[in-house]
Amino acid sequence: MCAFVSVMQGFLFTLLEVVVAPLMWNQTCAVGVRVIDEQHGILLDSLNELNTALALGEDCESVKVRLERVAELARLHVTSEESLLELHGFPGLANYRAEREKLLHHLESRPTYCNSQ
Repeated sequence: MCAFVSVMQGFLFTLLEVVVAPLMWNQTCAVGVRVIDEQHGILLDSLNELNTALALGEDCESVKVRLERVAELARLHVTSEESLLELHGFPGLANYRAEREKLLHHLESRPTYCNSQ
């Protein structure tokens, strides 16, 4: 098993001690903007796929593909969400942008390859 998967599995199993069930989307999660709600649901589905791959001990390349999908969906989502917030004059836009930058930096600094071990 590669080191990347091993680290991710350790994180996941720590998380699984608290959250056994997959992340579920329901109307209490809705923000009331159809496109954003749909994106949130798609992100949750992708996170659940990653979670399942890690829990099942899938190969490193399979986990990498799922992680890259989550990262790309997150990038697309925050860009879309920020555009809507700006269009509607959201007063907390500066804070949103700061948090977005932290998230994008985190996504870009994650390992993007699998090391064999």
